[in-house]
Amino acid sequence: MSTYDELKEELLNIASILEKYPDSVKPQVFNLLIEQYTGSNPIKNEKKPPKKRKTTQSKNDVENTTKNRKKKVSQESYKLDKNLDLRGGKNSASFKDFYSEKSPKYAMEFNAVSVYYLANVLELDEVSLDQLYTCYKEVNFKLPKYFRQSIIDTKNQKGWIDIDDSDKISIPHRGVAYVEDDLPKSKK
Repeated sequence: MSTYDELKEELLNIASILEKYPDSVKPQVFNLLIEQYTGSNPIKNEKKPPKKRKTTQSKNDVENTTKNRKKKVSQESYKLDKNLDLRGGKNSASFKDFYSEKSPKYAMEFNAVSVYYLANVLELDEVSLDQLYTCYKEVNFKLPKYFRQSIIDTKNQKGWIDIDDSDKISIPHRGVAYVEDDLPKSKK
């Protein structure tokens, strides 16, 4: 066992080492250093906190959890792409004209039409959520309550667009064919 003076000296060394660590981990670092110095575990004899018992949630807890989840989902935020020119030019129609020609009726069709326009008419290499959002605002098409989810639904349910993990949107052949061949819907 160490002498009293050796222990005091080691504690001073440990104190200087602890200063290099954040407060949240200092107790664990201290215990490890003491354990190494003395060869024993000083926290073995400490009482462990009682295990938390699993409880059932009350109806109010479930409702609050649902409300919090809804708040998180509805906190999506997109902005107008101020550098996106949707007015068209000599060689291409404006987005408003293209939208009027294709006449999408619901969000999935609108998503396909917008991505088609951005990728095939404007020939953008990558289509972003902000650019798609800008298309919605350009023609005052009703924005879906869950904007990103509507894009995922268009991908999964119709296959008209694709979206990757980094939120880059593209239009596969199925979407191109739908926009070019099936829109506008013929009136019966």
